Amino acid sequence: MTEERRRYTRLPIPDQTLAVDDAGLTLGRVTLAGGGGIQLEDITAEGERQLQPGRRLRLTVLEPAINARHTAEVEVVYRNGSRAGLRFVAAKSAGA
Repeated sequence: MTEERRRYTRLPIPDQTLAVDDAGLTLGRVTLAGGGGIQLEDITAEGERQLQPGRRLRLTVLEPAINARHTAEVEVVYRNGSRAGLRFVAAKSAGA
């Protein structure tokens, strides 16, 4: 049995949930979320440009199914092909 080293549980996110930058450009699809951050997959060309490890940026997670948006300051922890891991630095929510 392996020991779980994560501080927060990760939850799968519906396919239509997207992460966009301040200009509204899509960075990728949010696939997992937890108390410490999010994982993006299907990184777009804009996401490839912006999501470099160590970089901090502000993004908004759009959840159209419940008409909600969550804006967060994040730091890119890793990028592996079309997947990226982002750590929350600060966040606020609106909607729902």
